[in-house]
Order: sequence, then C-alpha cells, then structure tokens
Amino acid sequence: MEGKNYTSEYLLIFSEERKLMQNEEDLIRGLQLNQNLRIEKKGSNNTITFHNTEFSLNVKKIKSKNEAYRSYLIDICNLTEVSNEREKLAIRDLNKEVIATIRELQHSQLNTLRDDLATEFSIEGYKHIHEIENKMRKLITIFMSTKVGLEWIKSNIPQEVIDSIKNKDVKSETQSLNTFLSETDFIQLSKFLFDKYSTIKTADVHRILNSTKKTIDVEKLMDFVPKSNWQRYFSPEVYSESTDSKERNKKEEKLIDDWESLYDLRNKVAHNRFITYEEMRQIIRKKNDINEVINEAFNAIEEIEITEQQEAEIKSELKTTIHEKTGESVDISKNDDADNKSADKKLIADGEHHISKLTRYIYMNIHDSYKKELRKYRNKLNKAVENYKFSNDDTLTHNLLELELNRVKDYLKTLNAVI
Repeated sequence: MEGKNYTSEYLLIFSEERKLMQNEEDLIRGLQLNQNLRIEKKGSNNTITFHNTEFSLNVKKIKSKNEAYRSYLIDICNLTEVSNEREKLAIRDLNKEVIATIRELQHSQLNTLRDDLATEFSIEGYKHIHEIENKMRKLITIFMSTKVGLEWIKSNIPQEVIDSIKNKDVKSETQSLNTFLSETDFIQLSKFLFDKYSTIKTADVHRILNSTKKTIDVEKLMDFVPKSNWQRYFSPEVYSESTDSKERNKKEEKLIDDWESLYDLRNKVAHNRFITYEEMRQIIRKKNDINEVINEAFNAIEEIEITEQQEAEIKSELKTTIHEKTGESVDISKNDDADNKSADKKLIADGEHHISKLTRYIYMNIHDSYKKELRKYRNKLNKAVENYKFSNDDTLTHNLLELELNRVKDYLKTLNAVI
C-alpha cells in the first residue's frame, strides 16, 4: 500500500491579558512541557519524535487587527510516509497529545483547521454508510415492487415533490418507487420496515368489545397491537421457528439501534465534522451487522406472501410516510380559535426543540448506554410530534405528545445530574 503524509493544523488564540506565550518560541517551550513529546531543533526546523515516528512542527504567529488577542498557527506533519494502521494510530495519538497539552496552556480558543487523518476516516466511514444505505433501498424497492406493485406510486407522490425537482430528466422519472426512495432521507428509510402500526382502528376495537356475542374474536383483536412490516413479513422468514418472540424482538431492537447509530454518524460526516478512528470502526461494525440481516431478508423475499388486504395496509402506511416526508398534512385542528392554533404550534415547536436537544446529547462524549436511551426518547418524541401534525384526533395525540415531552424533560434533568 502506498504511504501518505498526514497534516494537522490548529489555530490557537491567547488573550493579551495573559503574559505567557508572547512568541513562537514560548509556545514551543510550552509544548515541550509534555515529556511524551520530544521536540528538537534541527537546523532551522523543529521536529517532534513520538512513538518512534518523526514529525515536522511549524509554529507561526499571525498578525491580527484585534490587539486584544495573539494568534498562532500550528502545523504538524509526519516526515516519513505511513501506510499501515499502527503508524496511522500513532498520528492519531500525537494529535490527541498535542491538543491535551495545548489545553493545559490556558488559551482562549483552539480551532482544528485541518486533520488529514480524520478526513480519511470520514471518507472510509461514509463509503460503508453509502453501501448499506443503498442496500436498504434495494431491499425495500424489491419488496415493494414484487409484493405490492408499482402502479400505486403514480397517484401517491405529491405534486410539490415533482415540482421541486429542477432536472427535467429526473422529474420525468419521479413517479417511480426507486426515484422516490433515492430522495428519501436515511432515517426515513427505516420507517418503511420498522415503524409499527395497527391494522384496525380504535373504533373497531370498541365495536368488537361491545359486541353482543358471548365470545370475543381475540385473533381479530390482536390486529390492534402495533407491528412493523419487518415483524409482519420478514421476521417469520428470517428467524427460525425455534427463535422465541423475545429473542426476535431483541434482534429487531438491535437492528433499529444500529441503523439509528449509523444515522447519527452519517450526520456527523455529512456536516463535515471530523470522526475518530473508533467511530470509523463502529460504522464498519454496525454496517456488517446490518448487512448480515439484510442478506437474510433478501433470501426470504421469495417466501413472503402478501394478501390483498395486507397490500392495502402497506400502501396506506407508506402514503402516510410520504406525507410526513414532504410536509403535506391535514388540518389537525377543528377549532378555528386563534389561541388554540397558537398553542398547537408552540407545543410542536417545543417538541421539535427537544428532539434537537436529544440529538445534541447523542453527539456528546458520553457512555453508549446513555446514547441508546437518548435515541429511544428521541424516537418516541419524534413519533408523537409527527402523529400530532398529521392526525385529526386532537385530544388523544395532543395528550400523547405532552406525555412524551414531559418524559423527555424529566430524563434530561436526570441525565444532567449524572454526567
């Protein structure tokens, strides 16, 4: 494998109130306080020796119009090209060591301007995310095309989606399942398979329970229990008959959790944030786990049989997903009172604010067990917000949203007390 040089650049800012670090030499001496960094002067250049690897070190003071601050540009690069993982991890560890040392210098601000190694991790990580994302699209496309049919998509794609596409060639292909899925957000893909829904309405349950018949059709009543398409159609074929329901649910929860973890890491890469070596390995590990399950699902597709009624249920649920994606909604309020509408918007805004807040916590450097809980709360709150936006049943969905919102607020209070 061909070797490479990896550069890291930092912008370090000190307040003029601090009398230390007046010039480049002061800053280099400050770095030398870390005994793990062997910094030497070789001719006109400075070098760092770390884990038997030599790096160039350039420190330059930058002139600033603001006399209240002093700014330094720090440039570090390996002098010998590296290719293997051990050498790359030495560069990662050096970057950590330098940042940790700088933080001890009581600076005002530290900005990472460039990190070639982290960029390489991001590129490698995204390659795996892209692979599994398209494989999930492939699974859904084959499932919908062969089991449900293509004709429904022509009458269910909102016109605003077609109008929003400027490319005429792409617009002409909009009324196809594949094109719609290619435009669907990463996290929305999971809704096709993992969002749970009931196949009978609350009114039907009341009718069954209030029936004058002496015996209640329990099997029909069980249709009210929300299940995902994965549970209904794939799970019985993917898992052996000897696998009990608890084990199946556990595997499904892991699959969903892995997909949501990838979503958070995908956002980090997409928003040009540096990812760590550990995060890159996490992406690959979770991709491999999901890939194994999807391969099993591909093998099971031919065995899946869907009735006309089940086909109608899938179409109905997918149509709801389309409306959620495009923002096309029904009026959630039958009351025209302006105060009520204002309160509705405030509740939705509060819910969306806390969804963002939960996402920020997930990006924090906290234990994975906390992140798993945060994702669960985020999913439930997100679902409650969506249901409130797109449901006609004001009272029920309003109360459910308030309930989930209060749970999130209570959990965040508890979390803040322990982290």
